[in-house]
Amino acid sequence: MNQEKIKYNIVRLRTTGNAALVIGSGVLYYEDLLGCHIYLLTTAHCLFADGDAFKTPYESISIDYFNHLSGQYDSFIVQNLKQNCIMITRKEEDLAVIRLPLNEFKSVTEKAAEIQLVHTNANIQRLTAYGFPRANAHETVLPTPATWMSWRLASDQF
Repeated sequence: MNQEKIKYNIVRLRTTGNAALVIGSGVLYYEDLLGCHIYLLTTAHCLFADGDAFKTPYESISIDYFNHLSGQYDSFIVQNLKQNCIMITRKEEDLAVIRLPLNEFKSVTEKAAEIQLVHTNANIQRLTAYGFPRANAHETVLPTPATWMSWRLASDQF
């Protein structure tokens, strides 16, 4: 995958309000078959104020995404997060999918990299995770080789 194009798919998640704390990263997924929506895949614990205790969900979050027209990050606020999201809230299966209006992310879909979905792990040689890590103060997208996951890949748990 072209690392220059990946910045169009990766988003930074923040709380809404005055503090606007960075709470995580996510990946935007879109293809024409999805119609008028684009989907954000992230970890469910990012959407809870208490993390993986999964007791105190945020009501809304802000999504920072790269706009190729301006060359800067724009923000979109997701209100009523609970209505627009499905989640698996178990530490072992920590996943959230948020449905977003496609018209808000047109600048993303024009430039975004195509993401190949994995149906089986038999042909996975390498896995790289992208996000806004704490190590660089959540400022830029950085790749992280996910070698720590290799045991899960080898044991067919991913």
